[in-house]
Amino acid sequence: MNAEIKRGKLRELVNEVNKFHPVLETLFRNMEELEAVDYTHGVNEKGADFVLTRYDSLLSETFYIGVIAKTGKIQSDFSDIERQIEECELHRYTLNGKKNVILSEIWVITNETISINAREKINHKYKDKKIVFLDYQNIIKWIDKYLPNYWFDFGVKTGHYLDLLHQRILDIDRQLNLVKCTTEPFYIEQDIYERVSEYKQNRIEKSKKVNIFDHVRSHKITIVESSMGGGKSKLIRKIATHYSEGDFYATHAMLPVVLSYKDFIVKYKGNIDNTIESEIGESILKELKIQSKILLLIDGVDEYKASIDEQIGSLEESIKNIQKVSNVHALFTTRPLRASNEQKGVIDNVTMLEIRPLSLSRILEFLQKICQRTNISSRIIEDLKRSQLFKELPKTPISAMILANLLNENSKELPANITELYSKFSELALGRWDVDKGLQSQKEYEAADSVIMLLSEYFIDNSLTSISIGEAKSFIKDYLNKRHLSIDSDNLYDKLINRSGLLVENIFNQTVVFKHRTITEFFYAKSHEKKNDLKIDERIFSIYWDTIYFFYIGLKKDCPELLVEILNLKPKTDAQSWNRIVNLSNYLLAGFSSPYDIVSNNLHLIMLESSKLFRQIVTKEIKSPLAKFPEIYILWLFQLIIRESYSYDFFKNAVDSMNLLIEATDKSFEEKVYALFFTAVIAMDLSEQDPFDFILDTYGDQLPIQLKLAISHEGDKLKHISNHVKKNIKKLKQLAKTSDTTRALINSLYEKPLELRKLT
Repeated sequence: MNAEIKRGKLRELVNEVNKFHPVLETLFRNMEELEAVDYTHGVNEKGADFVLTRYDSLLSETFYIGVIAKTGKIQSDFSDIERQIEECELHRYTLNGKKNVILSEIWVITNETISINAREKINHKYKDKKIVFLDYQNIIKWIDKYLPNYWFDFGVKTGHYLDLLHQRILDIDRQLNLVKCTTEPFYIEQDIYERVSEYKQNRIEKSKKVNIFDHVRSHKITIVESSMGGGKSKLIRKIATHYSEGDFYATHAMLPVVLSYKDFIVKYKGNIDNTIESEIGESILKELKIQSKILLLIDGVDEYKASIDEQIGSLEESIKNIQKVSNVHALFTTRPLRASNEQKGVIDNVTMLEIRPLSLSRILEFLQKICQRTNISSRIIEDLKRSQLFKELPKTPISAMILANLLNENSKELPANITELYSKFSELALGRWDVDKGLQSQKEYEAADSVIMLLSEYFIDNSLTSISIGEAKSFIKDYLNKRHLSIDSDNLYDKLINRSGLLVENIFNQTVVFKHRTITEFFYAKSHEKKNDLKIDERIFSIYWDTIYFFYIGLKKDCPELLVEILNLKPKTDAQSWNRIVNLSNYLLAGFSSPYDIVSNNLHLIMLESSKLFRQIVTKEIKSPLAKFPEIYILWLFQLIIRESYSYDFFKNAVDSMNLLIEATDKSFEEKVYALFFTAVIAMDLSEQDPFDFILDTYGDQLPIQLKLAISHEGDKLKHISNHVKKNIKKLKQLAKTSDTTRALINSLYEKPLELRKLT
């Protein structure tokens, strides 16, 4: 926007009090150089429309500035200005009436020009006063710097809100940057997909990659899932940054609001109107145009402390509330709510997206950038590519960032798995390696480690995301006062906040937060592992707790009794059953040093358990939201979750013997064959040869048509299609051609929701 257009917008502010003053007030309040702004216009103004408080750090002195604001050109008639200048000599109370002051200088401001003659006459008459003249050119420069969104065609307060949000998000990004070797946060491009069933009757449909910025505008409600450290909060900040750009809002008129799911549920009780009014403010709502929309960016469904059933219930209720408000769109982020996959599509206009794991090439690209900045030998990257860690490393941004820190500090010490990665990172952050170098004492390291563990317990047990700075300092002081360690509490606080990279001060609300949720969870698990007191109960089925249990088991490594106790704990609800199927794989992976017979003796039972749950749903033995879907979709969803959870090399030896173990049980025919199918898709992902031959050779024509269809779909993905699979596909096609009954059944399985089908 050129200068003449900007001047024209200022010229439109003809009404001095109702138009020009609000713009100036917003400008002044956005100037970091000013300590306070008092709007004093009125009968008791004593000449000044505003009183500004400015501290001069060079002189260590506070100055008080009286502002006389006028609209239009100031030329020959300025008697009113003279009156105001003279009144500015009077004593006045400022800072909301707390302090009696004398004005140090006077600013005369207009949205137009001030003639040279007027300036000279005023300066001559009041030569004993410091008077500064500011015209439209000065205001344009100020607006460009402090209120750039003003130039767009929306209200002053809306523009100010967008400016503040944009800057706050950028500052938070810098604060939460986990890569210690650079002050600027890295962004690893995320691949976001809408997950669709690949089991389609007449076509092959792949998952669709999504442009998230366009998606949230065109879709009313979106839920984005990702594993721990997958970049969910970063995605929220990325969207908020994009949507708070002035030119973007001017084009699309969608105002972003960022908040946590916990605040949405606990603070606002899931009430949409209360949320928007409190987060945005009534004055901004009045400015919004009729066609404007609100985009709620709600982070961390999984960080709301509740059972899996309660979490799903609150989410479902929230979605229903949002659907009732026509001008509101919403995006929720969460770790995989496997049970909430049952909700997918149950409520109209809800789209489920997933952040895909990073590709190895993208992780390598990121690490190579770090190496270039820190002079790490490129040979280290080549060694890393061949390491077992790189094969097993979760393909998430946080894993890549933590690994980058380790490479930067001590490239010879590569961890073996994700828990060890966090262990080494925490040691690095708290200065364990500085102890080895003689740069700090063991006593300091242990105190910092203990305080972090205690803080993590306080956060997790009380479902906190932050505490006040004062509370954090008191926490440290109380810990040290009870011990004779001769460690200064302020120094320890500084170490934890400014040097460890684990905690950070939020400058906007004066609180202390952990840089990442997984750091809190790791130290919580570490604390309880030291005490050996983390109780095994139904919390293991909750997404609020499952990562904690994962780290707890990972720290123990060899813990057969613990794993057996977890395996023996049975779910009480359908939602818990879903999460149990997924989480058992993570827990077995975490306890990798335990005797392998725990895996080989139980993996087939997990497949049978999955099969039983599937059968209970499709036979309507249990009431499930999945009944809204066709049966083939439900089967696709089951196999997808199972193969994503268990297709790891760690399980390969157990998979080899699972078919025979399933066959040897006394389970029903239906439970066995579906368990064999789930085993086959895992074997397929583990590159086992002819994974479906056992089930086809053993049962052949006896298989339910649902499984024959599913196997034919999987056969389309096989590089080598065995004769058994070819025969299955051929017989299916022939049957569909020759039998009207079969065709009708197949159509029903693909198209008709389970709840509308009559079971035979």
